Amino acid sequence: MVTNGQEAIHQVNLNPPDLILLDLWMPDMNGLEVAGVIRNYPGCQHIPIIFITEYYTQPDELLIDQKTYGLIRQPVSIEQLILNF
Repeated sequence: MVTNGQEAIHQVNLNPPDLILLDLWMPDMNGLEVAGVIRNYPGCQHIPIIFITEYYTQPDELLIDQKTYGLIRQPVSIEQLILNF
């Protein structure tokens, strides 16, 4: 688990995970920026990215659809993740 976008990018580069749960609004970089950087790393294009966020707008939703596997609104449960994805 990381606390900001730069840490997320660093961790994915060091040890690519099987799944990324990413907040849309984080310190230093937003989730869309982080997803864009991760998508450009060789070998990381296939990793599913799911945004988990409390607030988003329609334009955000269009961008999310282009870069990730989906969006879940907070609060979220493990059961909700399993059923939806």
